[in-house]
Amino acid sequence: MLSEPIRFTPVQLYENEREDLIKLAHEQYKTLFRNVRFAQANGFATQVRAFARTTRATVCAETRIHATIPELVDVFLGDRTNAAIGFAQSQQIYRFLAPTDEHPYRSCGMRWSLWHSPSTLIRQRDIVYLEYMDTFVDERGRRGWARMTQSLEHRSCPPLMGSHNVVRAFLHCCGTVYTETDDPKVLEAVTYYDADTQGVPPWMTKIVANRKAKNPHNLEHLIRHERGSKFGLEEAFELQRRRKLNRICVHCVDDFLARTNRQLELTLPSSVSFQSDDVSTPGSLSGRFMSIDSVEVSTIGSTTRSSRAERNLTSSYSSTAGSESDKLVGSDRDRKPLQKTRSRYAMSDGASTTTVVDLSYLRNV
Repeated sequence: MLSEPIRFTPVQLYENEREDLIKLAHEQYKTLFRNVRFAQANGFATQVRAFARTTRATVCAETRIHATIPELVDVFLGDRTNAAIGFAQSQQIYRFLAPTDEHPYRSCGMRWSLWHSPSTLIRQRDIVYLEYMDTFVDERGRRGWARMTQSLEHRSCPPLMGSHNVVRAFLHCCGTVYTETDDPKVLEAVTYYDADTQGVPPWMTKIVANRKAKNPHNLEHLIRHERGSKFGLEEAFELQRRRKLNRICVHCVDDFLARTNRQLELTLPSSVSFQSDDVSTPGSLSGRFMSIDSVEVSTIGSTTRSSRAERNLTSSYSSTAGSESDKLVGSDRDRKPLQKTRSRYAMSDGASTTTVVDLSYLRNV
């Protein structure tokens, strides 16, 4: 077991080497589809084929997963690549093609990967390979996405047998083809795996091949986990946003009610009297309605201030017009105290009680 991760330092590519590697990867990408058709036609999907007196094994497995093509690309081209491809360690040595606006699902590069041995008696294996990923449309008009891998030798990734006791394996042209189905959230996955583990017994090679054939199911589990984490974060943000919005709205309503009540007290004429049995006056700052007793106390306070203002106004008029002042004082003495305030909803219902407005003081203006 390696204690520290293995890292390689890429060397500078030769002239036209990048273009040649991209061309080779694209040709092997097209070969992958021919290999898949050949394996399906010869029944490779039913069992692992291990070749006699060799350590090469081939398997072609078909399954369906609940995922979409954008979700696949996010996992393979994101920070969860190692978990998606099913290796213990992995490093992208070169990226020859990066996703663009025109081809957002296309990528090409060279990668090194290491997988742990299924037995402590067998040394670990690593591979250096080209990888090519892109979308396609099959003969039935269905859209899909495929990832191809093909081993190669390169000076940027020398063998690790002498330094880390790791055996270099070899991947023939293989990969996984994902095709859309009638269900937009379900993909048909065909995994074609063809590898030579270089010295591992055939029975052990079959174990490795079967594990690689299960990669789509592991990928589905990873996508489901990523999807759940994403939705969990979105729900938490939405809940926090609603709490903040509700808190702001409560304060706004309280402030509005307070300013509205004060504005009514300042602008309502003191001589206006409303009589009604239906009281629905907004009161407390919590956004609720005041009780009948609270309304009566508030009304009595406003009546006292109104009466005091009327008496001051009467005494000022009495110094210039005696007779008119006497009438004003008499009308003020006979006037009924201010009643409970009616809401605008009660006034619009057409109640039988009419509004009484005393305009006698305008005679001296």
